[in-house]
Amino acid sequence: MKRMCAALWSLSLFFVAATASAAADGKPDYVIRENFFVGMITDIFMNMSDYEGKTLRYEGFVLPISEEDFGEGPEKFAVVRIATCCGPDDVPIGFACIWNEIPPEDTWVRVTGVLRNRKLESGEEYPYLEVRELEKPAKRGKQKVAM
Repeated sequence: MKRMCAALWSLSLFFVAATASAAADGKPDYVIRENFFVGMITDIFMNMSDYEGKTLRYEGFVLPISEEDFGEGPEKFAVVRIATCCGPDDVPIGFACIWNEIPPEDTWVRVTGVLRNRKLESGEEYPYLEVRELEKPAKRGKQKVAM
């Protein structure tokens, strides 16, 4: 049992060190991959305090945001994928983004940015991505991902 605890402790220290060095060397803290997209995004929404201020990278397509959605904030588009489940329940999932320009709707992009939290006038809070880099990959990923 002591060996198991020591091994877990060592592993956790390695993970913390790896995360700290990732942020220091300019790499994102978290890369959200296609096969874990829904689970990771859901975890971020549910545990925002664990992720706020961390750097994320992921791919998706551009979806415009209207002021009706988020008020008069600086977020004018989101980078999302479509989460599919059981029939006609497809839902866009991703983050609202702040960037110096708005890419054309449905453009496939790779975004890297810092996760922030914004409070709406209604008192509701939601995460958004303060984009640091926006790229257009040569190959488009899966638009629809399973829940």
